[in-house]
Amino acid sequence: LSSIEGNPFLKPQVTNTFKVTHSFNKWLYTSLNYNNITNYIFRYRDTLSMGKTFQTNVNLMRQQNYHFSVAVQKSIRNYWNIHYSFSTTYSNYYGIIQDKNLTMGRSSWEFSGSNTFLLPKKISVEISGYYNSSYLDVPALIKPMKSIDIGLQKKIFKENGSIRLGISDVFN
Repeated sequence: LSSIEGNPFLKPQVTNTFKVTHSFNKWLYTSLNYNNITNYIFRYRDTLSMGKTFQTNVNLMRQQNYHFSVAVQKSIRNYWNIHYSFSTTYSNYYGIIQDKNLTMGRSSWEFSGSNTFLLPKKISVEISGYYNSSYLDVPALIKPMKSIDIGLQKKIFKENGSIRLGISDVFN
């Protein structure tokens, strides 16, 4: 009931980026960037009669992104390492779809972090997680996503191998 079709009229997408990054003492990283994309390519989907769907790639006139991120990567103690990151983005989309003007914009943000603990006998435990707010994937609005994961690792064979056990999305 689904079909995908190519688009012989598709134009190449061109991205111009301006980016400023900063590092402080090799543990704090920040980044600010702007993207201006002309002929932005996205997947266009449409529902036809009797539940059939159709998909192709089409160009939008332009997409603009404003993005800021900050990350921390540090050893808190000789047995505890952390890595946290936060980013926020504002995206604008401009174009014409089915002879209608499209102007959409939305902000989104995401957070991720991990803690690694080194235990005796070459065992380590990692607890990590992330949260992504809702975001725009033209023309759809994607719901928020989140997960917490736990992992256990034991180094073997003089640290040339390892045995790992992991649980993803602990709280479903």
